Amino acid sequence: MNILIDNNNYTQSAIDILNHETIAIDFETTGLIPKKDYIVGCSIATLDNAYYFPIRHLIGNIPVYSLYSLLNKLKYKTIIYHNAKFDWKLAYLEGIDLNISEDTMIIANIVDAEQPLKLETLVKKYLGIERKDYEETFGKNANLAYWSAKDVFEYGCKDARDTFDLYNFLIEKELELLGTINTLKIYNNEMNLIKYIAKSELYGICVDKKKLKSIETKNKNRMEKLFKEIVTALTIKSGKLQNDINLESSYQVADVLQNIYNIKSKHLHVCEKNQKLSIDKNGLEKLSYKYPICKKILEWRELSTEIGLYTKGWIPYIIDDTQKIHTSIRQVGTRSGRMSCTEPNFQQVKNSVRDAIVSKEGTYLLSIDYSQIEVRLMLAFANSFFVNNINNGEDIHTILASYVFNLDLDKVSKEYRNKAKTILYGSLYGQSDWGLAQSLDIEEFEAKEIKDKIYAVTGLEKFIQDKKQEIYKQGYSVTDGGRK
Repeated sequence: MNILIDNNNYTQSAIDILNHETIAIDFETTGLIPKKDYIVGCSIATLDNAYYFPIRHLIGNIPVYSLYSLLNKLKYKTIIYHNAKFDWKLAYLEGIDLNISEDTMIIANIVDAEQPLKLETLVKKYLGIERKDYEETFGKNANLAYWSAKDVFEYGCKDARDTFDLYNFLIEKELELLGTINTLKIYNNEMNLIKYIAKSELYGICVDKKKLKSIETKNKNRMEKLFKEIVTALTIKSGKLQNDINLESSYQVADVLQNIYNIKSKHLHVCEKNQKLSIDKNGLEKLSYKYPICKKILEWRELSTEIGLYTKGWIPYIIDDTQKIHTSIRQVGTRSGRMSCTEPNFQQVKNSVRDAIVSKEGTYLLSIDYSQIEVRLMLAFANSFFVNNINNGEDIHTILASYVFNLDLDKVSKEYRNKAKTILYGSLYGQSDWGLAQSLDIEEFEAKEIKDKIYAVTGLEKFIQDKKQEIYKQGYSVTDGGRK
């Protein structure tokens, strides 16, 4: 039964809820940004009923303290959420530190990392229940503070009810099937991280808006200069004014390179969608060593991307009161279990923009990184004897260069060490032999020879071949952490 709470039935409903050890909680809000938006109502589901506690709707509310008094008494119950981090942050901002016991979104992601994680989608898939989502029910960007409690409570109760039922189904029918790949360990690790991630998001990152705008102005000035130089070069080469070119268009750039510079089509590719010649970043990079105009086009695009991603991309997310960005760190969404960062992306910040990230007055920014973490993990996975050298505090890149180039350790120059290091890291991240060669200004065959020697001497080649065989036999691979 779905029950809309008012001042008359509040007390009995609260008693009924408190008599249950396991509940599901879901908040209805004014939006999706905890630092800007707030709770308008709370749905709580038990085994028998679902209750909706309205506190900030247009009409039909109970006192805010009535809900918060109940939530404080529920803090140590087993609480199920769908996207616990979001709901916990909203409650925490209002002074309530709820227990986080279970999260159906994280369970669903572990069960199948490639499936959509919206509650409505999962309920349809696993429970066979079809229901309208938020936008279909209330409209795009609807603010529930302007809706009456009576109009919202059925939807809110369904959220909590579906979360409760979905949890029980997933635990019973799905997770037990995945016990062989250490699912419980993965799930517990993810759950233990939620509050730490949530607090990091709430604390935020200080960003200097003036510096961002200064970077944007600087980029625009440089882009304007580059555009004039590109147009001038094209005009001189073709004998016709070429000021209408769109440098963002891969088709137009490919067209002028072919027709004005007579570049062979092997450097271009045909787009399957419209059969037009196109050129991507990789193609421009290959041509930039021979054609300076390609280098200028690449730089222009890089500056344009910076403006879109960082200056224009960041400013809308800066909270005026704090001058901070409260980015969203996502635990779900990647099959490997790697975290991602959205709204905006703070995982990949270019050096040219880092000056805009500042510390709060009276504090300092501390940059911490693991030393050679990728190499250490790689060698550990491959059971390489070079792990002993690392444990002894020796420089792995010097040692590798010694093996690969057949030199005594004291004869390994900075140049040889850099070659070994660049090719090792580059190949780990999937850089092609050609890309490695360009990074070191050497021939492609030389880069491949060095890479092959490194893979052989470290045991990486055997590790890769063994993994391929494992995947061929099982149909999948499993990480050391137990993730399929």
